[in-house]
Amino acid sequence: MNIFKRITFFIFVAVFVSTAFIPLFTTTIHSQSSAELLEQIKQKEKELKETEDAIANLEKELAETQNTISTVSEGLPKLEAEIKEVETQLEINQKKRELTKQEFELKQKEREQLIADQKDAVETLYVQWRVENSDFAFFSDNRAKLLATGFSQNVFGVSNENLAGLNTTIDSLDNDLSSQDEILATLDVQNEELISKKNKLDEEISYYSGVLASSTTQIAKLQDRQSQIKSQISDLTVEQQAAAEKEAWILQQELAKQRAAEDIDIVDGFYFAGTGRDVYQGHGVGFSQFGAYGGANTGMSYQQLIQFYFTGVNLVQMAGNVSVYGGPQNINVEEYLVHLGEVPDKACGTTAQAKEDPDKYIVNESGSVWACWPEEAIKAQVVIARTYALYHKNLYPDARSQVYDISYNKAWAVEETSGVVITYGGNLIDAVYSSDNSQGNGTANNDTIFQNFFGEGTPYPYLRSVNDSSFAYKTQWTNWSYQTNVYNNESIASMLDFIANDPKSSYDSSVKSNVRDIISSVGTIESISFERDPSMRVKKVYFNGSGGQKVMGGWWFKNLWNTWAYETGRNDYLYSQTFYVVSTN
Repeated sequence: MNIFKRITFFIFVAVFVSTAFIPLFTTTIHSQSSAELLEQIKQKEKELKETEDAIANLEKELAETQNTISTVSEGLPKLEAEIKEVETQLEINQKKRELTKQEFELKQKEREQLIADQKDAVETLYVQWRVENSDFAFFSDNRAKLLATGFSQNVFGVSNENLAGLNTTIDSLDNDLSSQDEILATLDVQNEELISKKNKLDEEISYYSGVLASSTTQIAKLQDRQSQIKSQISDLTVEQQAAAEKEAWILQQELAKQRAAEDIDIVDGFYFAGTGRDVYQGHGVGFSQFGAYGGANTGMSYQQLIQFYFTGVNLVQMAGNVSVYGGPQNINVEEYLVHLGEVPDKACGTTAQAKEDPDKYIVNESGSVWACWPEEAIKAQVVIARTYALYHKNLYPDARSQVYDISYNKAWAVEETSGVVITYGGNLIDAVYSSDNSQGNGTANNDTIFQNFFGEGTPYPYLRSVNDSSFAYKTQWTNWSYQTNVYNNESIASMLDFIANDPKSSYDSSVKSNVRDIISSVGTIESISFERDPSMRVKKVYFNGSGGQKVMGGWWFKNLWNTWAYETGRNDYLYSQTFYVVSTN
């Protein structure tokens, strides 16, 4: 069997049983009721998101502020030491300048005194000499000059030497004063700069301390607001959610009827577009594991989850012990459920719960859905698995029925739901489930998926489409979209001819016969139209042509198309049963 046929076979089997889940990322869970309530909840969720973002931003700002204060504070001691050093040096230089100035002033006084003494001596000697030499007045001019020169040399000789020494000392002191003035000016500038730096750091510390206090206060207020918003969202009751789901379901039914009436011209060209990926999400009928994960996080109990996904059912207590085939031997159904490997063993709880009951709770520190699940979702899974096991009796320890792993232990969930099963009209239901049942509009009707070639199936009243998109956990594939290449009516004819007549077609004779009947009855295909269920999955495909109209089941059309696409090397697939035809006209 080639690879694609194996995949096709696996998908065919998987639609009748459960599909292992693949958790990928966390999405905010929304609850809704009517359109008005939905708008209100969206607003609350928006407020909550904005509050959480504000808290995160403030916490980041808080950390940065604390780091800034720490950095600024570390620089203060060094700066204060530098200021102290400059202030000390400034004080020393000021003292030196004062001393130099005093010396300068003293020498100036000495110089003035010397000049004054010199002047007095000249006057005295001159008078004395004049008295003793009265004939001086009769000397010629040249003689007077000679006498004056001798007198000057005699009188001023010693004084000029003293004055020269004083002038040198005074000049030196004057230079010292100028140098001291320059040093003092430089120190004054340094001191002012350091004081300015210190004042700036003091201002920064004061500012950031204020920011720190303000941020802490704001975070506390926002956390209070966050709790209030969460409480308001929690106040939206399950009944309100159910009302919203009913409205959405009615709307989808009307939309499905409109879609069914569409007649798409494919002569000139078209392409397929769709959402979801069946091989990863599962068949989409009945209970949704990730839907329950989201619903439990909004406050739904395991009973409410079960009665949401299975329409009109009752939960009853089973009497007595029943055994099923669960691997190599027959085992009691309760023991079988303890080792159920479909979902995590433990429920997400608080630190106090995990400490008090470690066999049941753990704290989900990683935030991953692998770590733990809401306890109501786990209990719902156990009740569904119990019902499924009893309905089918013989089970396989793999994805064909329910994953059975000896290392798993859900004794707490089995005990808390001991013997509870799901019935409809007094009989056990076929409690089918899969990983992620929504491709944008909730779960499928069972006869949309489990159908014959002509799109007919037995509609189980408890396996009707329900729209869980308002609260279901969104996986990577929930709204995953795809689009094929462009084809035309000849492509559809080629696909049908391949299935009916090509040796590579591995379908049995009844399928080939039905396809040949479409080819011969319709003639040249001109358009195709669809019948959809409320989930918007294609239930039936109608081929319209020159010779009339023929129908094929939507599940069959998807798989026949994919076989043709694979065997002819196109590799251009319909990844889900939620697809549409878009005309290129």
